[in-house]
Amino acid sequence: MHDAFASRRALPLAGLVVLALVAPPAAAEPPAARTFLEGQLGAIIPAATWPANGPDPVEGHDGDRSYAYLMAPAFLGGLHFGHLFAIGSGPACCLIGPEAGWDYATWEADSSLVTPDPYGYGSQALSGLRQRLLVAMRVAAVWDWGAFLLRFGLGPEIVDMRYGDYGESNINFGGFFLGGTGISFHIADWFAFTILASFVVDVHSGSAGTGYYYDYEESYFDFKALEVEVLGGATFYI
Repeated sequence: MHDAFASRRALPLAGLVVLALVAPPAAAEPPAARTFLEGQLGAIIPAATWPANGPDPVEGHDGDRSYAYLMAPAFLGGLHFGHLFAIGSGPACCLIGPEAGWDYATWEADSSLVTPDPYGYGSQALSGLRQRLLVAMRVAAVWDWGAFLLRFGLGPEIVDMRYGDYGESNINFGGFFLGGTGISFHIADWFAFTILASFVVDVHSGSAGTGYYYDYEESYFDFKALEVEVLGGATFYI
């Protein structure tokens, strides 16, 4: 009688074990919507330029020198934020949402002024500053270990070319378009390391005013350019 009682108690347990073995696994939960803050640091590299007035003037001769010929590889830093919404479910699903950010680049142009001035300042180097605001869409295909990223955006850009020690500057406003991809590695629930690569098209028009010491010289900004960005990012999920 004792053995029969034990057998009856074992039947429900055995049934639960069999059910657990044959039942399909539960569908993976999609990642929740995430707000992120991302610091970026890397380089921006000119790939091609199209100045409006054609070839660059020869050094030491009169003529306008396009800013496009003064562009050089530069360090690029930025601070971006956004919010991603979950789409779909399963072990691989998508997040999509808006992204906004501010970028800053600075470099020393490998050139001097085109026209030598009578005071000897024309041989001084030019330094460039660029700032821009990005409004973009970010798409993330999410896996357990991280995510593949796509980014598309545009925004305004300001360029400031400064002459030597006197700080005389030419300022011009333009715009840019960005398209790129990336990969993100999840280190913790709240943190990821992100690598981004993008193509950037810059569009500027018009010429800049000149400073007091350089009223006979002008670096103009009527050009288009294609650049490549390579960035590393620290992504914090809030």
